[in-house]
Amino acid sequence: MKKLLLYLSPLCWFLFVSCQWDVSPQSEIVGQWVWEETRGGWNGQDISQPGGKLVVASFAKSNLYEERVDGILSQRGTYRVTTTTHTDKNKKQYTTSDLTFQDLVVYEADGKTERFQTPVALTYMLDISNTTLRYADIIAEGYSHQYRRK
Repeated sequence: MKKLLLYLSPLCWFLFVSCQWDVSPQSEIVGQWVWEETRGGWNGQDISQPGGKLVVASFAKSNLYEERVDGILSQRGTYRVTTTTHTDKNKKQYTTSDLTFQDLVVYEADGKTERFQTPVALTYMLDISNTTLRYADIIAEGYSHQYRRK
């Protein structure tokens, strides 16, 4: 019996250690997010809830993205989250995440008429905590957008 326990112990330890929760940015972004503010641009403007409208962004596990303004569809497309590990000159590693929107269609205020479709993928720097989602343009004088989990 002791031999059996001796052989099973490493197996049980391996099974326990190898189980991890999926906490990647791809899984963390899934859900609904309420827009709080947008900052940036050439003059450093700060935009918060224009006209008291409720803006909700939805990210599905199937990589579909929708944004609704007061319940009316304003944008739809697909998204993906990529994570890259970098090593600096001191051999210290750090990770960055990017959010890319693809096939993004922007709708008129009626939520049915297509205004335009982006011809290229749009990529942003991404930062997610449990309750806050931030993504920002990867250019100087760009915009950063902040949402809170619904």
